[in-house]
Amino acid sequence: LREIRVASQLIELLQKLRDYAWRSGNSGLGNGARAEVFGLAHKAGKQCRAVFLLCEFGLSECADTILRAHFETLLAERFILKEPKPPDECSDDLRRAKEEPLSFPAAVQPAEFRAQLYAAAPLLRMNKIQDGLGLSSDRRERFRGEATEIEKAIGADWAKVLRGIHGYSGLSVKNLAAAYGLEDHYTKVYQPQSMHAHGGDALSHVGFDGENLFPMHEPRGLDTRALLHLAIGLCCQFADDLNDEFRAGLDAELRAIADEVTSW
Repeated sequence: LREIRVASQLIELLQKLRDYAWRSGNSGLGNGARAEVFGLAHKAGKQCRAVFLLCEFGLSECADTILRAHFETLLAERFILKEPKPPDECSDDLRRAKEEPLSFPAAVQPAEFRAQLYAAAPLLRMNKIQDGLGLSSDRRERFRGEATEIEKAIGADWAKVLRGIHGYSGLSVKNLAAAYGLEDHYTKVYQPQSMHAHGGDALSHVGFDGENLFPMHEPRGLDTRALLHLAIGLCCQFADDLNDEFRAGLDAELRAIADEVTSW
């Protein structure tokens, strides 16, 4: 398949960009933000590979669920590296949503503070739910200590915001996607994928011949080739973002892949 060849090339480029993002001095980002980008790039490559492997074994609905997570990986990278749309380019709903989270501290570079919020969110959530996890007293104390330190770093007000949501930005996934120009993907792809991700697709796995039920090994409504193209498209966007941010000089390679994908 041409898709397998292109995905392999793209994952290899992502690995180069991942390593370059960590080593490069071409960006003003600190070690924390670059470490997060390194991890997200590595994850994006694994998610793309997983989509192809699952489709190969006829598990397209599982691949669709991975693609949903793949989109969230791209969103996280955009949140850390890029500035959101200016207010005059936002819808009224998004403008109101962006006004609700607190402002960033003036003394910290916005990208660095977004990286701090991204790192803080899972620690604060873990500290919030730890009592129900049966953790040892030592681990509970460790989580409390980490939560206290991160709250000092981002401020008590932002810590309160992050404890109250399942995210790192103060925005819903819908509004975060809109803030970074990805609302079309959210509406047309991410929202429908929730059916497979959250167990709402039972009947798409069932066939009926007028008398008996039989299992549908490939759920109705899923186009395997379209899933492969989506995985490649998300990886392309991720790679373009890293190449631009860190000035890695892989423009020609990425353009060649984009031109081929566009011709399909």
